[in-house]
Amino acid sequence: MKLPSALLFVSTQFPKELTQTVVFSTIASLLEGVSLAIIVPLLQILVEGSLESDGNNESKSVSLLFSFFGQFSPQNQLLAIGICFFILVLIKGVFLFLGNHRLRVLSVKVSTELRQRCLDRFLNLPVSAYDKLNTGTLSSYTNEQAQRCEQLTLNVGITFNQFLTVTSLFVLLISLSWQLSGIAIFCISIIAFFLQSIIRGVRREARRVAQSISEFSASISELLSGIRIVKAYSAERIESAKILKILDERLQSEVRSSIGQSLVMPLSDISGVLMIFVILFLANQLFLSDASTSVSLAFLIVLVRMVPRINSLNNLRATTANYAGSFNVIETFFEETEGLQMSNGNILFEGLSKGITFENINFAYQSNSGKVLENFNLFIPKGRVTALVGASGSGKSTIASLIMGFYQPQAGAILFDSHNLRDLDTDSLRAKIAYVSQESFIFNCSVYENILYGNWSASHSEVIEAATKAYASEFIDRLPQGYETVLGERGVNLSGGQRQRLAIARAIVRNPDILILDESTSALDSASEKMIQQAIDSFSHDRTVIVIAHRLSTIESADNIVVLDKGKIVEQGKHLALLNSSGYYSKLHLGQPS
Repeated sequence: MKLPSALLFVSTQFPKELTQTVVFSTIASLLEGVSLAIIVPLLQILVEGSLESDGNNESKSVSLLFSFFGQFSPQNQLLAIGICFFILVLIKGVFLFLGNHRLRVLSVKVSTELRQRCLDRFLNLPVSAYDKLNTGTLSSYTNEQAQRCEQLTLNVGITFNQFLTVTSLFVLLISLSWQLSGIAIFCISIIAFFLQSIIRGVRREARRVAQSISEFSASISELLSGIRIVKAYSAERIESAKILKILDERLQSEVRSSIGQSLVMPLSDISGVLMIFVILFLANQLFLSDASTSVSLAFLIVLVRMVPRINSLNNLRATTANYAGSFNVIETFFEETEGLQMSNGNILFEGLSKGITFENINFAYQSNSGKVLENFNLFIPKGRVTALVGASGSGKSTIASLIMGFYQPQAGAILFDSHNLRDLDTDSLRAKIAYVSQESFIFNCSVYENILYGNWSASHSEVIEAATKAYASEFIDRLPQGYETVLGERGVNLSGGQRQRLAIARAIVRNPDILILDESTSALDSASEKMIQQAIDSFSHDRTVIVIAHRLSTIESADNIVVLDKGKIVEQGKHLALLNSSGYYSKLHLGQPS
């Protein structure tokens, strides 16, 4: 988000926290100026020995202070000034604490809200969006980018606090000497103008740093996901070189940004000291002859106290520009994915009564790529087993993805009985579908939770029953903690057959109307395949089953075998009939071992 839109985001999402921060910080800043103003009568007593006011040479505010403390007896004036100063500093400290506390709460809430919004966007994006997005880049939005946004919020708040304090001190300076204050404003404006070019360069490098953060996260995610392939092909050096290049680019941008940020503070210090000397010189030449010594000393004290805050303001401008790049990256992500949410109908799906119909479907994954399905027509009857076979790229998995609503066809209609898929409530549809893929995903949690993922409302006995029906209970009982055993990332400690049996158990506990098996046994050994096939056969009774088959031996008992080639149906029927027709299916069958 650009800084203005980031501020708008904060003000609309957290008005209470923002208001509290502004109010507390404003009061603390005003009290800073008021407490310093009391130095004037204190110096008057210490230097001149009394609070006698020369109305011609002192401002109205100074005269008011002299009049107020002049009410006290001479021996009590110092005590009165000390008590007032202590009370003001104490109250200022309380409001300063409250302002800083609310600011830190606000900054944490901003990063939490950004993470939550990113998560919501991730979950609401259609599967098609992830064909273009990198998961590592997306992960960076909720990690380092969000953390930098938290720091940005903190910096903006501190900048606001410092600005209010400087403004309060400026008002005090003007009340002491408007002439010298005018010179100070002129000097500060010149300093800010020359520092702006440095800050602009920091902002430019910040955008590059934010981009390199996303690229690094994407590369690390890809490396860890494919670590076995990397090691199998001895590609460690190649992967290391790729990531080191990204890190080097980030380092260069960080160094250039750091140079700019590091220059701001010393340049501000030098400029501040020069400004003080210029003001003192001009004051001595032009103005101080008309001012009292106490007022002149007070002006100098306030100015010396204000200059470090101005330097801090300049430094905060640079660091804020550095962190602003992360807001820009996250805002760009939201802008690019704004219209990508999956369309969702309002008709609740309560189950099939007839079947699923594909009517003249045209579908391509990308607008500039070839069609995967073209003028495709198919009827999948309720309660039957329909097998989809064909060479890789023939459209088998695409059909399954379309049924689950992961994608929408560019033309034609997918009907569940008489209802168009576009009109159905997606959640109610998917609640009636169980999906088992070739690469069954196992979550880094317990066995029990992995099975329960299929139906969060299932009872303990239903989970155990599902595992038993999937022939998974035998190996689960041998695990160290049984059903409470944490399986590790992607179930790395399980064999392929064991992972598939857990996936089948997850499908069974869902108790679906429609079961989709996407080459669920193609990568298994014969023993595991036989066991899983038995589980599938017993579970498939009276359900609408769609089997995407690689091994044709697993679908010989299917009610209908649909043979696909280049997105078209070339033949369909039962196993024996297709074999006897000596067509495409027969050739596929002859090409596989029995």
